[in-house]
Amino acid sequence: MIRKYSLQMLQTSYNACWKHGTQQMLERPLFGKKFSTAAPSVADQMIDYAVKQCKGKHEQAVDVLRSGLSMHPDGKGLDAAKLLVALAGIESDRSNWTAALDAAGKANAALAGAGQLQGAAASARLHAGATSTQALLVTGQDSEARAAAAATVTALAPASDVSPLAARALGLALTTSHATADWPAAGQAAERLAGMAGTDSNAPADALLALAHWQVHQGVHAAAASTYKAAAEKAAAARAAASAQTGALDSEALYHELEAGALAGSGQLAIAAKDWSQAEEVLGKALSAAEKVSADNHPRVVPVLALLSYVYCRSARHTYGEGLLRECGKILKLDPGRYVPAGSATAAPTHSPLHPSLVALAAWRHSQLLHVMPNRGSEASAWEKAAREAWSHAGPVAQPSNSGTSSAAAPDQGAADGSIESVLGGPEHLKGQGAVGKGMIVDILMRRALPM
Repeated sequence: MIRKYSLQMLQTSYNACWKHGTQQMLERPLFGKKFSTAAPSVADQMIDYAVKQCKGKHEQAVDVLRSGLSMHPDGKGLDAAKLLVALAGIESDRSNWTAALDAAGKANAALAGAGQLQGAAASARLHAGATSTQALLVTGQDSEARAAAAATVTALAPASDVSPLAARALGLALTTSHATADWPAAGQAAERLAGMAGTDSNAPADALLALAHWQVHQGVHAAAASTYKAAAEKAAAARAAASAQTGALDSEALYHELEAGALAGSGQLAIAAKDWSQAEEVLGKALSAAEKVSADNHPRVVPVLALLSYVYCRSARHTYGEGLLRECGKILKLDPGRYVPAGSATAAPTHSPLHPSLVALAAWRHSQLLHVMPNRGSEASAWEKAAREAWSHAGPVAQPSNSGTSSAAAPDQGAADGSIESVLGGPEHLKGQGAVGKGMIVDILMRRALPM
C-alpha cells in the first residue's frame, strides 16, 4: 500500500536536513524509515512524490517541487538541478513550454562549474537538454532546437563513463536533425548511433527509437521493425527498474512514453504494409502505454488515436473511426471553424500541446472520413480548412521531398510537392480515389511529425 505524505511533512523533514546536515540527522527516522548517506536525499523523495503521487495533478506537483527549490535560494548544485529538471518535466506534460524552457535552462545553470558531468549530474543534464529540445520543436523553433540538442551532445561527450547517456544525447540530436530536415547532421548522427547500438546490447530505448525513425525515413523497413521492437522491449525493462527507484529522473512515465512511441512506430510500419489486423493490435498497445504516462485524455494520445482511426477506416469501420477522431478534437479543444495554429501571428504557442503537423494529421483524417459519409460535406470542408491552416505551419514535413531519403517513392504516393495531399492523400482518399500520400512519421515524445 502506498503511503501518502503531506507537503508540510516533506518541508519539515527537508528543512531539518538542510539546517543540520549531520550524520545523526540522516539516521533519524523520516517517513518511518532510517536513512544512511547512501539513501535517497530528501530532494529525491520530493521528486518521487511529485512524479508518482501527483501524476496528472500538475499544480500539486509544481507546489512540491517549488517547495524543495526554496531550500536552494542560490539555485546551484545537483539537488537544485534535479528538482528543476523534474519541474521542467511537469511543465512539459501540461504543455507550458515557456515554463519548461525556463526550468530546464535553470537546471543547466545549476550544474555550471561542476566540471566533467558524471552519474546523476550527467543524467540531469541530459533530461534538461531533452526537455528544452522538445519544447522548441513543438513550438516550431527549429534552429534553437538544433542548438539545444547539439549542446547536450557536447556536454555529455567528454565523460567516458556515461556512454549510455552520450548515446541518448546523440539520439536526441538525430531526432532533432530529422525533424528539422538537417540531413547531413542527421546522417552523421545516425551513423554514429548505429555503431553504438550495434556494439552495445544495452543501447538505451530512446536512442533506438530515434534510430528506428531514421531507418523508416531511409526506407529500410525491415531494420526499422527490428529496432522498434528492441526499443519497446528496452523501455518495458527499464520501466520495471525505474519503479523501484526513488526520485529517478528516468521515471516510469518516461518509459511508458518511450514504449508507446516504439509501438506506434511498429504500427505505422504495419499501416505501410496494409496489414490492418497487425496495425490495430500494435496501435492498441501503443494507446494503452500512452494513456499510462499521465492521463488517458492527454494530447500525446491524439496522434495514436488518429493512426488507429485510419486503420478502422481502411478496414471499413468508419463509425469507430469517427468516434476516435471526435475524441481527438475534444482533447485538443479543436473547433475547426476557429482553429489558430501555433506559429501564426495570433497564436499562443507557449501552450500548444502538439506541433501543427500532428494537428493537421488529426484534422485531415477527420475531413477524409467525412467525405465518405453521406450529407457531411460542410463538416468535411470545415475540417479540411483547419487541416490546411495547420499544415501551412507544419515545417519540413510539409516541404517537397529532397535528397534526405534514399528510398524511391511508391507509384501510388503521388507528387512529392509538400502539399498535405502528397503526404496524407487527397480528400477522397478513403473512398479509394487518388494517391495515398507518402506518409510521415509520428513521434509521440516530441509531439511532432517527422519527414518520411
